[in-house]
Amino acid sequence: MNTDHSPHTPICLRTIVKTIIIPLFFVVLCHAQVNKTVPPNMVLVEGGTFQMGNDHEYVMEKPVHRVSIKSFYMDKYEVTVKEYRHFCAETKRAMPKAPPRGWQDNNPISDVSWNDAAAYAAWAGKRLPTEAAWEFAARGGIHSKAYTYSGSNKIDEAAWYSENARNKLHTVGIKIPNELGLFDMTGNALEWCSDFYDDYYSVSPQDNPQGPRTGSDRVLRGGSYVGDLDDCRITNRFSHNPEVHFLCSGFRCAMDKE
Repeated sequence: MNTDHSPHTPICLRTIVKTIIIPLFFVVLCHAQVNKTVPPNMVLVEGGTFQMGNDHEYVMEKPVHRVSIKSFYMDKYEVTVKEYRHFCAETKRAMPKAPPRGWQDNNPISDVSWNDAAAYAAWAGKRLPTEAAWEFAARGGIHSKAYTYSGSNKIDEAAWYSENARNKLHTVGIKIPNELGLFDMTGNALEWCSDFYDDYYSVSPQDNPQGPRTGSDRVLRGGSYVGDLDDCRITNRFSHNPEVHFLCSGFRCAMDKE
């Protein structure tokens, strides 16, 4: 019996190339192209619709209302001391007052005003996130599991707050990330948003709300290392004078998806 299968070998190789290798190549190529479009140390927040606010808590969190957010990028981590120091050196700005324990390069920057945060974001070619976009991202976007805190219902897993932070800021990215891969959206430093602060929810448009047109204070979100369980709920809202520095205020940046 002739056992020489060599005449069939080219056909087998062509079949393997056509059905396995070429499709796999395009999968890898597409994946690389997608990753290539995401800026360094940012996360793609795919657009979607969610219920913003909380009808069971403070009046400024009411009413729950439907909001649709377009896709955007958000910093994976809060802006760090090292990053902000570089900004200050490049723009000839003074660093804010150091915390009692001194600056640590990989800690989130703190004691920055809204004006400082907005200036950094513009310098970096980014912007501050809107309050609605911030909450959508903190909830996990379209992958949300409806946690109370960003990434978990157990705050110790997700956040540095008053009961575990020992009254100090901590290195970014140590606690677990949320559903989108964002770290420290709960706790560590409070985060400035672009919006003016007001009782806005009842009149908010559905699509990509930008906040009130005018106001005196700006929005902060996420709770901080000195905040308690209630402060750190995803839906809790804070505000402060945009020109004033205070100890636990920090930020992260966002960027439009072209």
